[in-house]
Amino acid sequence: MRSLQLKSRLERLGIDRRMVRIYIASFIAYLSNAYNVLMLYPFLPFMTKFFLPDKDTASINNYAGIIVASYFGGRIMGSYIWGSLADVVGRKPVLAANCFMMSGALLISAFSVNYAMVVTFRCILGLCNGVIVVSRVVISESSTNTNQAFGFSVLTFSWMS
Repeated sequence: MRSLQLKSRLERLGIDRRMVRIYIASFIAYLSNAYNVLMLYPFLPFMTKFFLPDKDTASINNYAGIIVASYFGGRIMGSYIWGSLADVVGRKPVLAANCFMMSGALLISAFSVNYAMVVTFRCILGLCNGVIVVSRVVISESSTNTNQAFGFSVLTFSWMS
């Protein structure tokens, strides 16, 4: 009964099975992106203090900011690369490659042994991250005017959850 209600609601929005699969894949990719960005913040000062024990508290905050900035600096450069590659190779293969490469870079950065390695692999993690660019393009190209707002709200919800 509930599945019929959901199906009729989706049909009213003009969403078919293919679009549901695209929304779910984009949701998972966006959710992993949010995890990559936000998972480091709770323990970043402690990790920085562990890698740089001789620094005082004021300079620890500066070094922690460098770790955060290295990710976003890599992401700025990587977005252009992944956007261009998505035009040449295709959106879905690039999105899948992004997810696998982000997983590998995140795993390697989790096992970093010094400060320079953390900064380097956070930058590499940012370079491997073209999910935001490619997901938005996939949603906008697969949606119509009637359901495009729903598709982008799925992406926003994945970032918030």
